[in-house]
Amino acid sequence: MRTAQTIRMPGQIRESNAREVLRLIRDHQPISRLSLARKTKMSTATITRVVNDLLEQKVVEEVGAAYSTRGRKPVLLRVSPGGRIAFGATVLHKKVNIGLVDLEGKLICKEQISIRSEQGPRAIFETIKEVADNLIISRNISASKILGYGFALPGFVRSGNGFVEATVSLGWEPANLKPMLEELFGRGKVYLDGLTETMAQAEYYFGSAELRTPGSSYVYFFADEGVGAALVVEGKLFRGHNYDVGDIGHIPMLSGGPICRCGNRGCLEAFVSKPAILARMSAIQRQLSEDEPWTDVSDEIFAKLIRGELREPQFQRLSEDIARELAWGMLMIIKCYDPQAIVVAGDVFKLGGDKLIERIRDNLNNWILHKHNREISIVMSQIDPSTVYAASALVYQNFFNPSLEPAAVSEEQG
Repeated sequence: MRTAQTIRMPGQIRESNAREVLRLIRDHQPISRLSLARKTKMSTATITRVVNDLLEQKVVEEVGAAYSTRGRKPVLLRVSPGGRIAFGATVLHKKVNIGLVDLEGKLICKEQISIRSEQGPRAIFETIKEVADNLIISRNISASKILGYGFALPGFVRSGNGFVEATVSLGWEPANLKPMLEELFGRGKVYLDGLTETMAQAEYYFGSAELRTPGSSYVYFFADEGVGAALVVEGKLFRGHNYDVGDIGHIPMLSGGPICRCGNRGCLEAFVSKPAILARMSAIQRQLSEDEPWTDVSDEIFAKLIRGELREPQFQRLSEDIARELAWGMLMIIKCYDPQAIVVAGDVFKLGGDKLIERIRDNLNNWILHKHNREISIVMSQIDPSTVYAASALVYQNFFNPSLEPAAVSEEQG
């Protein structure tokens, strides 16, 4: 007797099985068909059919035989790096990072172009299209190998229909960009999402394999020009009813606090984003010195502040405040989402390093009662958020398509 679950049609089961097999090949390559059957609990007939399809599509390839003391040596499989390629474009305030990424996460080529956001989306994406075509043609890449075009935008984006509701840093009016993008890049080949969301997905596809284990969950916590978070459960973003999960930077934490660029007062972003911290540093410097106020602070000085290495008591107190405020944001993440891990990223965490993480943990240990919550894994992202990996991950999300639905079963069982 079947237990209550989502019923999948045979076509859906085959598609889901193919994605699961491809994920396992990527994470455990080189791997045999027999090992795949054991890991997936699919029948050998199902594994053979799935692998043959992937071989025919040139998504995977055979790379020799494994050692065996008896019988026929099992043939090993691996992802074919050039089998499919994703295009990614990460749109920032004054520049766009563009590039091609293969199935293994290897950057094939990249280019950066300068933009003026006031040009508007049409002119900017037409320029991106020209650069994309040149990159593809100059490397003799067949159009059939391009899985799709991913675009990461700062702001509030409804990825399903391509509607961009707010892009504070770009200053664009709310609009549905997908029809225009499909006109330029091809129908059914365009994917776009918010910058934080794409970076969270990039962490899944190009980060630690531990984040891709069955049942895994993590929150991507980003602090740089802005502050945001994204919840990823088994590789899939949890977005919420209004696509607003993770907008942690715009939760007011102090009544009467500084004005945030969103217009509200006391938002977390108004305290611990990089521009906010620089403004707080400059205010202290003006109190301490009669010299001209700081107009440019090097990353070295910024890092010393975050790590608590500047000697002045005022800077020491600011450093402690920042660690406590970031810990408060992390506490909200832990209490609301209860993830297995928190992946931290952005210049604030990157420059603060292990010392900042230690100070955050000290604050959390004072606030959290449950032992297991205190032991939550906090890991530093290894992916540069300004690269094309974020945008190309959108394409691979569609390709690998990790799901929150019940695990796939064999076609014979289904």
